[in-house]
Amino acid sequence: MATDKTNQENTGGRVQEVDQPGSDVEDWEFVHEYSFKYQSGDNKSVDDKSVVNGVTKSPTVDNKQANSEVTDQKEEDMTTDVDEKLAAKREKKREKRRAYKKRAQERRAQEKEQEKDTVADVANQNEQISDQNQQKLAETLAEVTFAKKQIDDEIRSLQNAQKVAQNMVDKLNEEMTQKMSVLGIANKEIDKKTQKEAFLAELISDWDEYFGDGDLDDWQRLCGDLGLPTDLPSKTQCRKAIRTVHVNIRQFLDAVPKPETVIFFKNVYKLAHWSRKSKKLVPKDLITRGTPMRALMRELSRCY
Repeated sequence: MATDKTNQENTGGRVQEVDQPGSDVEDWEFVHEYSFKYQSGDNKSVDDKSVVNGVTKSPTVDNKQANSEVTDQKEEDMTTDVDEKLAAKREKKREKRRAYKKRAQERRAQEKEQEKDTVADVANQNEQISDQNQQKLAETLAEVTFAKKQIDDEIRSLQNAQKVAQNMVDKLNEEMTQKMSVLGIANKEIDKKTQKEAFLAELISDWDEYFGDGDLDDWQRLCGDLGLPTDLPSKTQCRKAIRTVHVNIRQFLDAVPKPETVIFFKNVYKLAHWSRKSKKLVPKDLITRGTPMRALMRELSRCY
């Protein structure tokens, strides 16, 4: 006769055997069906149960061990899941950091390229500006040179025209003078100029005849005629001494004897007044520099 196992608490006790009607096959099927129902209901497990002659052994100890293993497995699985999730999060963060770093590197590289392009553009612009400035400078210089050449040509043309005009004027004056001479009409300005030239030529001729070759003896003789010492040792000292005397050259040359009849003036102003009144003025700028006559002359234009 087969025995049936009733539902029990987890007390570890055995189940009382009760005679049940039916064949051994029916008992086995019932036990198998009950065991299957027990496994699938209320999260209870009957693994590792043994059925001997239709009697199920108690699974209390084995269930605790199984539950403990299941709990450990679940904790291990949960820990594994947590670790995997943390690892996944860390991997995502690393991926983000790598992506950010890569983007930053790409951005820096792009900025460097842009900076290089900007520097190159600025250099090209500066070069273009320099070339343009040089070209403008060259054009300006060419224009200035051309303008200067034109101005020089115009100046030469004007000078040539002036020369031609002056020649024409001189020719006309000459012709007019000849006609006036023929007609007996004297030009006052021409007459004055002629008189001055004649006066100056006569004065220079008389002076050259009086002074001679200009040796030291001639200088000493001039000093004696001016009432100065005649024993001065050099021409330079004679020249310095002569500069202290104020006489009219024309009157000096005409005076005989010298120095008794020579008129000596105390200052240049009185000399200028007498020379202007007697009309015996000699233009100083017409006398050659460095000559004895020039040393004896005084600047009278400032005394009028």
